[in-house]
Amino acid sequence: MQIHVEDAGYDHDGFRPWRLIALALKSLRLLRPDYDLWRDFPYEYEHDRLAIDLINGSELLRQWVDDPLRRARRSRRIGEGRRKFLA
Repeated sequence: MQIHVEDAGYDHDGFRPWRLIALALKSLRLLRPDYDLWRDFPYEYEHDRLAIDLINGSELLRQWVDDPLRRARRSRRIGEGRRKFLA
């Protein structure tokens, strides 16, 4: 997937495409838990790890997307951290 932003208001330093795709994958997992997101086939020179893990450098993204509780735990931590700024 590629994202092209051509709007005049585009903020190059503020846009986080990796985060956008991570959230899209998480949303898809929450909406369709049975959807097969991770293709299991040899990727380039790697035969022991999933392509998504190799591309991202670890299994952390896949684990976060697949774990429904990680969102709740992280949301609580973020909410606690923002309280001092919202008061």
